[in-house]
Amino acid sequence: MMAPGVPELSIAPNGGNSQTGVAGALLPNPIVVQVAGVTPVNGQIVNFVVTLGGGSVFANAVPSWRPTSGPWANMDGIAQNRWTLGTTAGPQTVEARLVNPLNGATLTQATFQATALAGPAALLKVAAGGQQAGAAGSAVAAPPAVRVTDQYGNPITGVAVTFAVATGGGSITGPATINTGGDGLAAVGGWTLGTTAGANTLTATRSGLTGSPVTFSAVGGAGAAAQLVRGAGDGQSALVGTQVATVPVVRVVDANGNGVAGVAVTLTVRSGGGSVEGVGALTTLSDATGAAGVNWTLGRTVGPNTL
Repeated sequence: MMAPGVPELSIAPNGGNSQTGVAGALLPNPIVVQVAGVTPVNGQIVNFVVTLGGGSVFANAVPSWRPTSGPWANMDGIAQNRWTLGTTAGPQTVEARLVNPLNGATLTQATFQATALAGPAALLKVAAGGQQAGAAGSAVAAPPAVRVTDQYGNPITGVAVTFAVATGGGSITGPATINTGGDGLAAVGGWTLGTTAGANTLTATRSGLTGSPVTFSAVGGAGAAAQLVRGAGDGQSALVGTQVATVPVVRVVDANGNGVAGVAVTLTVRSGGGSVEGVGALTTLSDATGAAGVNWTLGRTVGPNTL
């Protein structure tokens, strides 16, 4: 029912409904409505309002008294407008509303629908696994992944991205070149760090995209202690009862030969009667390089000494 004093009117799409366009772009065709009562009506205000998708229309309130073409209703009750889609891909809607000239209330409306599609591939960004740490020679917890989007962040499918180890000597699992899925993601099957503790980097490249190449970084640390190896200070000689010139050192290493810190190492005089730091045995922790050493004083009897 119309308000008292307001004629019974209807409004319906007359063109431009169900279009498809690129997100953020102007649709190719105007959206057109026809206002009618018993016959086509001019002189009626039509409000165009974006109701889904965040786009915009050329003019929000369209007076219907202009008899010319363009965004104004003509003598046949036709009103049209131009619709720029919002920047997010997906369904979008605009309502064309007839309003009560006495109070501005909506009397009836027609709905236009459109579908916004992602634009061309424009950006390459890290999606997962950007900065990690793990044991040298082992796989990182999160396989590195990138996302390809248009300029507004809408995901793009079917874009080939190439991954390559840049530094650290590690390797990737699976193919090096991967096409993005429907979510715009491309990910390696896994990234195994190099066997030497230290920095590792991996790149993801797609020519022509802003942000390419993307660089992933990971720090490979020493693994579990696996072996005790002789370091400096073996095979020395010194006067009886004196300290050897070079501090005897052993190294605690993992399976790949990386030094392991914080491991308790006990150094014990086995023969010759000497001492370490004034005692027969001493326990010390390996340092950041895996090294552990003590000052060794030889015994007072001429002959071999062992530690």
